[in-house]
Amino acid sequence: MVVRADELVGLAQLIAEANGLARISHVREKIDEMIIHATLLRAGLEAALNNARATPEGYYYPDDMYTNVTKYQAATRFNTMVRHLHDIAGGAVATAPSAADFDNPTLGPFLRKYMAAGTDVPGDYRASLFRAIRDLTADAYGGWHLVTNIQSGGGLFAQRLVTRRLYDMDRARALTSSLDGDDLVPFADLLAQGEDVEPDVEVADDDPLALAFTSGTTGLPKGVLQPQRMLKSLAMNMSIDYEIMADEFRYTASPTFHIAGQATIFMHVMRSFPTLILTTGARPRAPGTCSGRSASRPSASSCGCVTRTARTSSAARSARS
Repeated sequence: MVVRADELVGLAQLIAEANGLARISHVREKIDEMIIHATLLRAGLEAALNNARATPEGYYYPDDMYTNVTKYQAATRFNTMVRHLHDIAGGAVATAPSAADFDNPTLGPFLRKYMAAGTDVPGDYRASLFRAIRDLTADAYGGWHLVTNIQSGGGLFAQRLVTRRLYDMDRARALTSSLDGDDLVPFADLLAQGEDVEPDVEVADDDPLALAFTSGTTGLPKGVLQPQRMLKSLAMNMSIDYEIMADEFRYTASPTFHIAGQATIFMHVMRSFPTLILTTGARPRAPGTCSGRSASRPSASSCGCVTRTARTSSAARSARS
């Protein structure tokens, strides 16, 4: 099935070029879809082989889960692959003259002339592509292949049964446990433990880190759940691009509930621990100008002071490492 999918892609590309349609947008889109399908099947095959299992006697067999999922995907999408191929090729798939017709001394010259597509595509070559497509997908063998694609291995229902039986549903359930709030630790509770106390929290790359809200500039306002992996990668890349040094002072007015503000804070903490200056309001003022409040201490008020964050704690350094 994997090799056959690649063959269909190759035929689609060759007949599109022979018909002079390779640059037409809707033809390219059909071939793109075929390529994606063929690549997914190839990925499933490689996954099945890379996760092969051994019997007690030492025989190896491909992983049942990946094998059945790939077979199901190949069978359910085969009709679409053939439809795209026929749509690109045209009706000559069924009506193209045979090789014997080209050998006929009377018909041959006319067939080569009228089956050609310009000077670069000979008529007999183009007709051979039509015949190859017909032999593979539109004659007795093509019909036989259509049935065996679905029924081999017990039919589509058999693949669904095996997939459900082997799928790690417990792992899928466990991934959602951190979304219900039971495993989340409020940041205020971490701060209350003190700067030198390392929190006993296990963090995975796929764990949710923040719920960032868009402003709705290009659509409706919405919240986006951001995993640890995304913000960590973004912060590291930004810190490298900005060439942040440890002896620098950095100022940001981005709100911390926005992705820009989050990334700005995290990229400093994760990279080189410079002093980061945050504004606690919309209009920053000079340090020390807020009444009754020291500008050297972080504040949750909205007075608009410029505040300085404390140096990164040992817990944060440990988390970074």
